[in-house]
Amino acid sequence: MRELVISLKPELVEKPVLNIVVLPFTAHNLQIVSKERRQQVGAGFLELANQAYALNAQSQSPYDPEPDAATNVEHSKNPTNNDSHERRLARLNGIACGTCGGHCCRIGGDTAFLNVSKFQEVLRKQPEAGPADVVAQYMAKIPHETFTDSCIFHGFHGCGLSREQRATTCNVFLCTGLQILKDLVDRDASEMVLAATNIRCGDDLPPKVFRIKTADNDAVIPLLWTATDRDKLEA
Repeated sequence: MRELVISLKPELVEKPVLNIVVLPFTAHNLQIVSKERRQQVGAGFLELANQAYALNAQSQSPYDPEPDAATNVEHSKNPTNNDSHERRLARLNGIACGTCGGHCCRIGGDTAFLNVSKFQEVLRKQPEAGPADVVAQYMAKIPHETFTDSCIFHGFHGCGLSREQRATTCNVFLCTGLQILKDLVDRDASEMVLAATNIRCGDDLPPKVFRIKTADNDAVIPLLWTATDRDKLEA
């Protein structure tokens, strides 16, 4: 993969250390979310939220949210060295997922991995809100157009949900590429080369690189992108 990446972007050979993170490449077609799909999604979310509301009503224990790295990163009030590490990891994870295009988002479907437990968490954080209120918040985040055969929130600019709104699965799951990225961050690697390829997509086609970005603590530099990416940059 190193040779293929350098053949496409020879300037990378000048870097003293070339930390390449190989990611899947995901190409999608956009489609308008139909009224029927929205209604089906809304009904499913409302069923989950109603169950969550009933369970919360049965338990008056103080809210103790499930540990979640992304949530801890966003809401830490007393930064430490570990917080800085987690912030950097969360930032680079987001860049890597954007480089990939959402390969694992495809299985989010119409549930986005949301479950009763997540709606319990959301309702406890908003004690004045009812099931219909929180469902309305989620429904408002569904893009006008989403990618075909992917998550209901997977739109042109990525996930429509904030990290706090996403299912725990979305915030903590690490694909093989993200596991490699985490290892590099744990070793304080200063810069990564993110390469979206067909290698991790499970096909038998010759290796091909579709996107390349360099990312460090301060900047992200796109070096190779698709025609669709160009349209996105111009939007």
